Amino acid sequence: MSTSAAQNSEETPRFALAPAAYSSDRRARPLLAILPAFILAIALMLPPEARINISGQTLYSYRVAWLLLTPWLVMEVVRTRLPLRLPDVLILLAAGWIVVSFNVVYDYSRGVPSGVAVALDMVMPYFIVRYSIRTLNDLRCLLIALAPFVALLTCLMWLEAVTFLRLRHGAQLLFGALGEAEFGDASKAVIQGDSRLGLLRAMGPFSHPIHAGLFLVSYFALMVFSRVRGWPFWAGATSLFGALATLSSAAFLGLFIVIFLAL
Repeated sequence: MSTSAAQNSEETPRFALAPAAYSSDRRARPLLAILPAFILAIALMLPPEARINISGQTLYSYRVAWLLLTPWLVMEVVRTRLPLRLPDVLILLAAGWIVVSFNVVYDYSRGVPSGVAVALDMVMPYFIVRYSIRTLNDLRCLLIALAPFVALLTCLMWLEAVTFLRLRHGAQLLFGALGEAEFGDASKAVIQGDSRLGLLRAMGPFSHPIHAGLFLVSYFALMVFSRVRGWPFWAGATSLFGALATLSSAAFLGLFIVIFLAL
């Protein structure tokens, strides 16, 4: 009796959210299960210059990614019927607040399209990842799949910091420069150069060194506490040095907190 119970406890994933959230199909195809989250993560690592303009609306790479993944999300919602949790409700409330606040600050004709766009940019990626990453094993698979790309990104960012050559200048040659109406006129000064300690504050494909630093610190934290071992851990741990290349106080604070909690 006790032996049978022990076997059942070993077969049941400890971190499963619900019976429908973890199945033999997901165990057999872990890479396919995390593919939507992987596509979205790669899209987030592309420069904002990689975009499409349609009828006055700018579709950045991450926005194109979640638009293409929307049919998959709808099918997953219908198929699995995962219950809403408190974080899900808070995300939906925050999205509604964004739309309302944009209408208060701007006029209706500008506030509605902008507010809805920002709200969808938050809600859709959240639920795509919510339905793609359902177990700790899924998260580990995603971190391992992203590790080589993060290591490459770290190398490019340090190359940028040392040579004072922006990676996004190359993206501008391929896709064209961003207009002030698309990304704000303040982005020009950031792209041109912001140096500290004799190094250029690297931002890689991101819109600002702070964004780059927080992205890499978040990945580093997940990698440290996910118990991934071997070469994927060391490749992913290079994100620590990538965050340092941003010379961002936010990144430094994040690294301090992660290292303090890990000790």
